[in-house]
Amino acid sequence: MSPRKIGYLNRLDKADGCIGPSYELHTKGEVFIGRNEDLCRIVVDAPWISNRHIRLFSVIYTEEVEPLVYVEDMSSQGNNTWMYKRDKSWERVIMSKGSIMLLCHGDRLRLCDGTVFAYHSAHVNRSVSTHPGKDELRDLEKESFSNLYHVTKRQLGTGGTATVFMAVDRWNRKQVACKIVKLRTSGSDKTVSHHFENDKRYGMPGTEQDTQMRSYEDMLRREVEMLKALSHPNIIQLQRVFYSNKTLYIIEDLITGGDLASYIDQEQQKDGAVGGEDACGIVYQITQALKYLHKKGVAHRDLKPENVLLSVPSVGARVLLTDFGGAAGDLRTRPRRLNTYCGTVEWIAPEVVRKATKGYTQAVDMWSLGCLITALFLGSSIFAIDGEGNVRHSTSTIMAAAAQCDLSILDDIPAWRDVDPRAKDLTKTLLHLDEEKRTTAEKALGHEWFRSGHRDIDAFYEAVKMNWKRMIPDEHYFEEDLKVFIQAGIAKDDKRRRFLSYSPPSPRKTLAAASHAIRMEKADQTRPSSKPVSQAPRPSKVRDSSFMEAPDDFDFGSGARSLVAPARKRKSTAGTDPEDHALRTKAWAGNRGLMSAKDYDLKIAEKRNEANSKA
Repeated sequence: MSPRKIGYLNRLDKADGCIGPSYELHTKGEVFIGRNEDLCRIVVDAPWISNRHIRLFSVIYTEEVEPLVYVEDMSSQGNNTWMYKRDKSWERVIMSKGSIMLLCHGDRLRLCDGTVFAYHSAHVNRSVSTHPGKDELRDLEKESFSNLYHVTKRQLGTGGTATVFMAVDRWNRKQVACKIVKLRTSGSDKTVSHHFENDKRYGMPGTEQDTQMRSYEDMLRREVEMLKALSHPNIIQLQRVFYSNKTLYIIEDLITGGDLASYIDQEQQKDGAVGGEDACGIVYQITQALKYLHKKGVAHRDLKPENVLLSVPSVGARVLLTDFGGAAGDLRTRPRRLNTYCGTVEWIAPEVVRKATKGYTQAVDMWSLGCLITALFLGSSIFAIDGEGNVRHSTSTIMAAAAQCDLSILDDIPAWRDVDPRAKDLTKTLLHLDEEKRTTAEKALGHEWFRSGHRDIDAFYEAVKMNWKRMIPDEHYFEEDLKVFIQAGIAKDDKRRRFLSYSPPSPRKTLAAASHAIRMEKADQTRPSSKPVSQAPRPSKVRDSSFMEAPDDFDFGSGARSLVAPARKRKSTAGTDPEDHALRTKAWAGNRGLMSAKDYDLKIAEKRNEANSKA
């Protein structure tokens, strides 16, 4: 297959104008940016740029999904910046040394010397999904948790009722994957566990589509509950779950190397098979994951290359198991044999489909591992091809070959003859019809294929998982009800609108209103009353929101202000004397903020004594 164009880079100046040629990116090969002209296709001559500063590579899953273009920071110091557009502003994420970012159409890459490149995809219509925009409710739901995770329109994959988008963890400043799952309509507001609860409704008769939907939702429930309790370097990490009545948002790690099936195809096209050392490292990591799962009482039950992800599509990648929808748990606390038909035909153990079976155990994962080893060297499971290397297309033929388990046909395949004898021996111990005699994950880790004298597998494994961090989700915020988020967002927006629409009153108008209030109060006090003295009206209290002018004959001391603050609500102690009350009212209103309450009372007492002595 000839390489095809997947996009191009434009080099920009400070005014965002294109100053150089466009650099095309293709499906095959890598593109390096750096200072060394012999090693790099795009040369940036600056003292802060490394010989190989940036690497761009692509991963192809299927023809339906646009190739994923990644940028890897290979610089000695890091400090490069990935820039993406959020609404109308640019968000920036500083890349650390060795970090990998997925590029979307329109993204920019700023090097540490200030050089900026803009990425343009050749598949804009396929890479940017317009489907979420059609659902206003779903947009509102995504916006409600956008301060935590910004879900972009970059579609990574789709199938059934689920679509995977690239998202950005805004707290940790890294890219993640957001699986958006459309649930069947429900009127309840419960947790994810209750959404998928196996209640009596699941036993009611319904259409085939309803049955499939319930089965799919039950699979999602198992996957969420399973991954919530697992934390291992070789198992996909589930970060958070947001849910509503109609939609489920699952936040997972974004794995940048593609799946093992794509990697096997890539190596088949280049060298004919995955290298022996590379295959050993991949199988060792998968075995470590199976050992962890089996000790936890979990059987994966669908181990195959499509469910194995790589951190990078090259030798020495960290391997991760994914897709736990078919997994079975609680086997440690409730030991039992499993009876559910689960798995993929090329990788499934014979005891799973045997008619007279008494069930099966976690050993089915070890059978699948044996099939996976043959796929690394042959390109397909041993039972999916015949002795001449031709592919079997019939499901019944594949299952019959697995039930017979004639491993002698491997010797007739030329590619198998060059395989390390130790790898062949491990394969035979895994592909044993008797599950009791099939080797376990813990025993397999001690096999001589991993422990040969020239190979330090422990040092390799420590280097692979060096950057991994254990994370156990907090039960209090792992599952979030979006209704709470949306209500909080509406309240916040309403408060912001009220704050922005508030305009304080003009001081000039307020002073005029306060002066008018004082004049009206004086007029009321001097106007003859038709009521008896005992029923005379009590003087009104000071208005809290008034601005009042200070009397000309009142000494405020130094620092007097022409505009004074509003009067603080204060209980009057002036009795019923109108003159004393008016004096206190004006004094307090005028003196607000210029002296303490104690000094204010002393001033009032002095004024009262002076008035009495003159009288």
